[in-house]
Amino acid sequence: MDLRLKAFESPEFDRVFSAVASLAGAADEERLDVAEIETDADTGLSSIVAQARAQNPDPASRVMLIKGATGTGKTHTLLTAIRRMHQKGGVYAALFPMVDLVSEKDLDAWLLRAIVSRLSERYLVDAGAPSPLTRLAASLLQRGDPALVTQFCREVLDEHGDIRDFDLRPLIVSIRAALQRESHLPVPSEAFVTALLGAAAGDDESFAYLRGQPLNVSVGGVRLMQGVEDYVPRGHIDALVNVIGATGGTLFLAFDQLEQSRVAGWEQRLRHLFSRGALLAETLPPLAVAYAVLPALYDTIADGIDGSIRDRLERFGAMPVRLKPLGRRQAESMLRRRLSELFARTGAKIDPAEPLYPFPAWMIDELGAQTPRYVFELIQQFRRVYLQIGRVPDIDDMPPPPSPILETPVVLAPAAPAINFDDKWHGELTSRVVQPSVGNGLQQAEILEWAVQACAPEIEGVNAIKTRRSVRGRTGTVVIEADFQKDGQSVERREIALCNEGRGAPLAEEIRNFLRSVNGARPVIVRPRGGRLPKTGRFIAPLLREADDMQGIVVPQFEMLCWERLDSARHFFRMCKDLPGFEDWQRESRPLTKAISLWDIVQFPYVGAPAEDEDESAAEKEKAAPKEAAPPPPPPVPRRRQPSAPAVMLGAHEDGGPIHWAPFETEAKLLNFGILVTGDPGSGKTQTLNVLIDGVASLGYPICIFDFKNDYSERSFVQAIGLKVHDVRRFGIPFNPLMPSPSDDGLAQPIEHIFTITGVLKRVFGLGDRQTAVLRDAMKEAFERRGINPQRWVEAESIRPPSFDDVVAILEEQKEAKNPQAISLLDRIAPLFELGLFPKSDELPVPFEAMLDERLVLSLFALPTDEIKAALAELIIIRLHGVLLRRVQPRKLTRLLVVDEAWRVANSSHLESLAREGRAFGAGIAIGTQYPGDLPPDLSGALDTKIYLKNQQPDHKKAVVRALCGANSGPEAAHLHGVLERLTQFEGLIQNQHYLPYARFRLLPYFMRTAQSTKAA
Repeated sequence: MDLRLKAFESPEFDRVFSAVASLAGAADEERLDVAEIETDADTGLSSIVAQARAQNPDPASRVMLIKGATGTGKTHTLLTAIRRMHQKGGVYAALFPMVDLVSEKDLDAWLLRAIVSRLSERYLVDAGAPSPLTRLAASLLQRGDPALVTQFCREVLDEHGDIRDFDLRPLIVSIRAALQRESHLPVPSEAFVTALLGAAAGDDESFAYLRGQPLNVSVGGVRLMQGVEDYVPRGHIDALVNVIGATGGTLFLAFDQLEQSRVAGWEQRLRHLFSRGALLAETLPPLAVAYAVLPALYDTIADGIDGSIRDRLERFGAMPVRLKPLGRRQAESMLRRRLSELFARTGAKIDPAEPLYPFPAWMIDELGAQTPRYVFELIQQFRRVYLQIGRVPDIDDMPPPPSPILETPVVLAPAAPAINFDDKWHGELTSRVVQPSVGNGLQQAEILEWAVQACAPEIEGVNAIKTRRSVRGRTGTVVIEADFQKDGQSVERREIALCNEGRGAPLAEEIRNFLRSVNGARPVIVRPRGGRLPKTGRFIAPLLREADDMQGIVVPQFEMLCWERLDSARHFFRMCKDLPGFEDWQRESRPLTKAISLWDIVQFPYVGAPAEDEDESAAEKEKAAPKEAAPPPPPPVPRRRQPSAPAVMLGAHEDGGPIHWAPFETEAKLLNFGILVTGDPGSGKTQTLNVLIDGVASLGYPICIFDFKNDYSERSFVQAIGLKVHDVRRFGIPFNPLMPSPSDDGLAQPIEHIFTITGVLKRVFGLGDRQTAVLRDAMKEAFERRGINPQRWVEAESIRPPSFDDVVAILEEQKEAKNPQAISLLDRIAPLFELGLFPKSDELPVPFEAMLDERLVLSLFALPTDEIKAALAELIIIRLHGVLLRRVQPRKLTRLLVVDEAWRVANSSHLESLAREGRAFGAGIAIGTQYPGDLPPDLSGALDTKIYLKNQQPDHKKAVVRALCGANSGPEAAHLHGVLERLTQFEGLIQNQHYLPYARFRLLPYFMRTAQSTKAA
């Protein structure tokens, strides 16, 4: 096979042709950059930085506006420009993805913290290069007394001695004197210069001082003191910019993704950010500022920005740059660059005669005058089709291309966005206002124990990490005992000690006592705060060598930024861990183990730190030496048994035997009657669900189908199965949704039901808290007008609930009274009520409970919007759940509920409850969705039978491999990846208690069964 085509099957394809640039991928962005694209933006950025290095007093010459539609490459332009700036030296640059804007009063505090944090990171510098903050400290040391500098470097930086034992004042005095001679800029205080050197040496308090946190400590004989009431942020920003300027450099700040924030009052916050950056540039000549923004968004807020600041942004100095779509020649250059990188990574070679192969001419023609993101999305679509059909696609093989991204006016009303965990995570990291540092020992222990447990999904070869915390010895050392487990079996134990004692003998005693207490586990010594553990000296160094002899791990300093990253992660995980797709995102993005200090602790398997005098050439030779390839593992043999009770025949096993879904087995019982079917469009999901529907119908059981795509309302299918179609668009939902469901004793409390209904509408329609409260109050008033006290428990059968018409009438009265919340609420949800979808209780000819005992299709296809479809589907699920709760629990299959396109209701807690309680209710729940990650883990985990059909998305194939064999690496995982690559239409893998670990089979589609039956007849 042509290696160039083979490269398209490699995971490297997604890395090379990613459509979205990110801070973490900055190195790749630079490597893949094409210099001839966006030269105006690159020239403009170079110009404002050059003006800042020259300390041009005109602020307009150092401020720049970059406008570009979505997907035109704003983030890529900034990332590559900043990395080039750092390579040339003299520039200290920071990029801020502004996913969430902070308030005006907190902006300076946030900005100081963000600048210092960004300059301490290494995303935007070359591998192995020091962080910009460390480089600034080195520039200061070049100006100090040579003898003092040599002594400082030897004792503090090289030997990791404690900076507090070093007499810093003479060195600081010599540095400040040199700055005063070399520059006209204000000389920073002794404390500020001390803090810069201390931060470079790893001193936590020095780092906290730079970021404006209140403290009162002495570092090397220099007092670092600042209080809460002191206005520190602006003073420290000025000092940082001036010390950079005094050493011949410039600070460059770039604000990106300004369109992402939609917090309350975002317009004014955004105006304040533009104004603040321009005003800082006005008073600080060594500062350059750039903003990357959507043109429509800037136009929305521009009128509220002070006229003089708008003039600097739009008319004077550096003129705004507008990013344009790619020309054909530029698109070809970009493809050549990325193909070259892809082939280099996969061992293929470019043919000079066909430099763009395998992209055909018709596709190149399609790429002119498009944004880079459009180009990459089309390329990814091209690849998906190639993987599906097994050859280079023709134009007729391709689906309609993705719609080009057009500039549209900014909608001020917040909309319910799709979940983008990368944006949410970056927002959590970049936009938090200054918090107290994580310095309390118990707080550190809680955070670290949580992080060790939570990072298990990010570690190959580990399913779970169980922990237990204890306190040992006279020093009260906190020790976290961590048991690394795979498939319930312990694979390694570690004991992690947080050594917080002071320097010298007390710290040595704490470490010694810990090492003596370790019993059969790998010791891990962590210095959570304070100075770094020294490499030399008579107290600590011998104990660290002893730990190394015990195959221990030493983290000489747990960086403050890592503590804060983990603290942010704990808050972020609590908010997002139950959202659909979060677990897959964590496995792929690894947000916890990217904290270097944590990775040092949990690295598995632990390979040890290389000795400093190790022969690198020998190591490289060993690495390069070819190794005998291990033979491929045999495919796992599934455990199978023929059903002894009625079952649904799905298709044929790869060895020719039948594959069944057998819910009535009494010996090897299924855990529940839930079924998950996933796969690409056209892979056979609907046909699989049709087979299940036909099978359950042939057993004589009722069925309820949620039909979002009109797949189950086709006349021949309906007649063959004996289905009754209820068109929700024409006839509404078959019950009054305001009728409360009774509990076991027949009583109901309307207020509980009101909260449930308003919660659904809030989530589906993106209502605000005040709008939700207005809706809830209107429902309560509607019950009260019927003489029903919503708070009281009453006989459910005695309740004559109001209809939604009654609720709307109350809201209309409030609208007439000029209630703004009622007006906005009605505007938001008016389509839901105006379509006449909610009947009154006395209008129902057939009770919903009776309809559920039939074979029912709830046709939602003709409803006008996705929000209305989701809202009605969830209201039906709530009612269905209530009906089943009141019925006898048979604990055997008596009905089937089918939900295709399940992503629409994936967040429904009642659907999860139905799945979890399905065995008791006797309800089989068959859920179809395109991707395994569409469902929350709690919902997918409640579906015992999983059928994975053909899926060509690499991330989703990884999710399937991980679900079936517990890891994405190793011989078994490699074999399974190969199986998934070779699946064709109607082929898939099934896993449940009857097929372990899994079985490969070919579905006998429903349409083929009917054709065979017709032919036989």
